[in-house]
Amino acid sequence: MEKINTYDVFYSMLLERENFFKNRTEDQEFYITIDDLRKRFNASYHTIYAHIQTLLEKELIVEKEKGFIPKVDKLFIRNIFYVYDECRKKQITPNNLLNNKAVEIIQRGLGKKNLVLKDIYSDINSRTLKKYFSLFLKNNFVLMGSSDKPQTFDFNDDLLLRVVLKIFGKIPDIDVKKEEKTIDTSKVKIEKIVMELKLIDKYRNTKENKFESLNYEQKLHFITHTTSLEGNTMSFEEVKALLEEGKILGNPDITDLDENRNMKRALEFVESKLSDFSLTLDDIKRIHYIILENIKKKEYEKKGGWEGVAGIIRNYPVYIKNNPKFVMCNVKELDSKLKNYETKFNQELTRLGTLTQINTSNIEEKIKFITWVHSEFQHIHPFGDGNSRTTRLLFTYALLSLDFPMIDIYDSYEYVKHTKKEEKRNDVELFSFFVSLIYDNLKKMNLKLK
Repeated sequence: MEKINTYDVFYSMLLERENFFKNRTEDQEFYITIDDLRKRFNASYHTIYAHIQTLLEKELIVEKEKGFIPKVDKLFIRNIFYVYDECRKKQITPNNLLNNKAVEIIQRGLGKKNLVLKDIYSDINSRTLKKYFSLFLKNNFVLMGSSDKPQTFDFNDDLLLRVVLKIFGKIPDIDVKKEEKTIDTSKVKIEKIVMELKLIDKYRNTKENKFESLNYEQKLHFITHTTSLEGNTMSFEEVKALLEEGKILGNPDITDLDENRNMKRALEFVESKLSDFSLTLDDIKRIHYIILENIKKKEYEKKGGWEGVAGIIRNYPVYIKNNPKFVMCNVKELDSKLKNYETKFNQELTRLGTLTQINTSNIEEKIKFITWVHSEFQHIHPFGDGNSRTTRLLFTYALLSLDFPMIDIYDSYEYVKHTKKEEKRNDVELFSFFVSLIYDNLKKMNLKLK
């Protein structure tokens, strides 16, 4: 019998309520009994009763004559649905986040960099910490820090974890305590990237099959995360089944399916251009066309459907939702900005391609260029939609051209915070983020290749 917690019971009641009001007749009354829940969870009466009492104490449900009904707090309900939906996508058991110990660990660590566990978790059992940090590392809530002895971690400021805290009425320590200025560890991490890249190069030759298999898995994660960042609801396992076997798991809508199929094709196109060691503006338009091909969205209707958007440079202003401060290129400047981008992209790619030695100076230059590739294109924002997905593929093209393996851009608030949510362009901070991201990818790959 799978262990359930109070929020599992509450979430089940919310789903039951939602289904009831979709299908009810006028004279039907909604309520849920303990016996209903006991059968649903295959649990004992005592277990369900205890959870019901907790929900009553938290004032999340109300007792009626025939049973219980959940209270309608729209924000709280929205947060519960968000956590369960994200946990499904990430294949996390919600219980592993929706408990007091997880909340305590998240509250203390969220958003902190160069974290030494014993410094802020000295009162928490080491096995408990290992359990949660293994979960956090696996799901990219935490990245590997710059030091191995003692081991340090960068705890991402993640939206899912913030919502978990909200459900428990908590806020992260970084929001209430003035922290000392974070030390930039980019230099140290670049040195470690050099070490990890040398190991990767070794494994490419000595464990070729294992490396290719892992690199392929990285591509699937990249596809899943890059569409998820734009609202796609499919999990890694669902995307894997779709792209490998054509199987449809769960009940995704046609747009979710097409977005992931298209991203796979767009990535394949990007890989096919690696031998050219350059990308033309027509290539970039082609990437964008593939990303949006056959995608049906209401906002495309005024432009003649997806055909009026895919691969077409916009002649109208665009905006980032909920971030009016994000500066994008004026329509009149688009042609010149894109030509300059194409020229610099290819000139720098050619120059950096000659720096074949793996050392800190060369790697730093390459990551600075890759940061510019991402930041500049996102601020040009040449298309009506799909700019961020195109940006991540240009980022990937530059990385692969410069002999990095496939790097997954995690579906994280930390990434969004440094890109579409930024109030002012800051390539220095974005560079530091990408250094951490690349190091974390390489470190985890090498641990799997050992």
